[in-house]
Amino acid sequence: MNKMIVLIVASILLSGIQAQGQTRIDIGQNIHLVCNGDVNVVLEDTRFVNRGFLEAAGSTFRFVGSGFANITGPVFTEFHNLEIEKPGATLFLEQDAEINGNLIFQQGLFDLGFYDLYLSGLLVGESENSRITGSLGGELVVEALLNAPQGQNPANVGIEISSNTDLGLTTIRRGHQTPVSGGGGQGIDRYFDISPALNSGLDATLLMHYFDAELGPVPENELEYWRSTDQGQNWSPEGFDTRNPVLNTVALSQIDEFSRWTLGSTTSLPLPLDLLDFYGQAMEEGNKLTWKTSHEVGVSHHELERSEYGMDDWEILELLEPRPSGNYAFLDEDPFMLTYYRLKFVDHNGAFDYSPVIAISREISPAVDWSFFPNPAKDQIFINTTFSGNQKLMILDAVGRVVKVVEETTSPDQEWILDLSDLAAGTYYLLLQNEHLSAKALIRAAD
Repeated sequence: MNKMIVLIVASILLSGIQAQGQTRIDIGQNIHLVCNGDVNVVLEDTRFVNRGFLEAAGSTFRFVGSGFANITGPVFTEFHNLEIEKPGATLFLEQDAEINGNLIFQQGLFDLGFYDLYLSGLLVGESENSRITGSLGGELVVEALLNAPQGQNPANVGIEISSNTDLGLTTIRRGHQTPVSGGGGQGIDRYFDISPALNSGLDATLLMHYFDAELGPVPENELEYWRSTDQGQNWSPEGFDTRNPVLNTVALSQIDEFSRWTLGSTTSLPLPLDLLDFYGQAMEEGNKLTWKTSHEVGVSHHELERSEYGMDDWEILELLEPRPSGNYAFLDEDPFMLTYYRLKFVDHNGAFDYSPVIAISREISPAVDWSFFPNPAKDQIFINTTFSGNQKLMILDAVGRVVKVVEETTSPDQEWILDLSDLAAGTYYLLLQNEHLSAKALIRAAD
C-alpha cells in the first residue's frame, strides 16, 4: 500500500526555502507539500518538478538566479503568487499551471512554451525586458466579469475593453506566436482571443498595449488592428483609430463582436504565400513533415529547419523549390527525442518569412534502458545501456550550448566511462542517442 507523505512548511517556523545553484526540486508521487500562509519559497536556478501535490495558499514561489530554471512534471501545479527575478535569464513553463494570486516580474522572461498559464490575480511589473513570451503557442488565460466595462484591463494583461453592453463572463487568452496572414501580412508577437458570454452588437472599443521587443519587422508607425475568426488561420485588416508609440498602444472602436485580435501592417508583406497546413508525425522510420501552400507568387524556395531546443540552434534540413501542387513532404530520419520544426519561405528578392513552429516528440523505447553514476561527478561518470551498437553522448551547459560530444560502439551492459575532468564545476545536460533511445538527464560536475 502506498503511503502519502505530507511535508508542511509553516511560516511561523520557516520564512523561506532556499535551493542553491542548479537544483532539482522534485515533489514525488506520494508527496503532499504544504506551503500555506506567509511563506517565501526561493528557488535559485532550479528545475521544479511536480509529480505529487502542492498546496500553496498564500505563499510566494520566487524563481531567482541567472541560470536555467523550469516548471515541469506530469501534475497540474497551482501556485498562489509566483515571482520572477532572473536577470538576463528565462523561466520555462513545461506543464499547464495556475496562479491564484499574482504573477510578479522583477527581472527576466517567462517562456510559456506550448503550455497555458491560468491567472486569477494580477500581472505585476511586466516591462520591456521582463515579460511573458511564448512563440510555441502557450497562452496566458484570464477570466473577468465585464458588465458595461469602461477601459477595463482584466488582470492587467494588456488589453483595455470598453462597451456599454454587459458582456458577462469573458475569457481572454493572450498569446505570443507571430500571426501571419494569407497573402503574407505579418503581425506583432502578441494577440488576444476575447470570448465574452454575449458577443454581438457590442459597439466596443479596444486599446491594445505592446512592447517594442514584440514588433519584429512591423513598422510601429504602420500598426493597425487585424482580426481572425478561425483561430489565426486567416486574418483581415480592420484599421485603427489612434496610435501612441510613446505609450505603445493602438485603439480601435465600433467593434461589433470579439474574436482573435493582433496588430500588424498592410505594407510589411514579406511574401505572397498562403500556408494552409503544416503537420508533423513521429513514425518508425523517422519524423514525417508535410505542408500545403497556395498562391505562391515570386517564391524562390522553402527551407525546412529543425532545432533540438526551439531557441537559437536552428539548422537547415532541406531546400525545396516551389511546386505547382503546393504539396510538400520530408522525412527526418535522424530526429531528436523532442524536435522543433519551422519553415522559412524566401522570395527572389531575398525577403523571407517563417511559419509557426511545430514540435514532434518521440517515445522512449521500453526495450532499451540506461543508467549512470555517480551524480554529482568529479572527474568521470560511468554509463550503462542495454543497447549494442553506435551511440552518441552530448553534454550541454545550462543555456544549451554543446560543450562535449563523444561517439562510441558498445555492447549490451558494457560500462562506458565519460571523462568530465575538462569541465568546470556546474550543471549540465547529458544527452544519449542511439537508434532505439533518445534520452536526456541532468548531471552535475563537482569541484
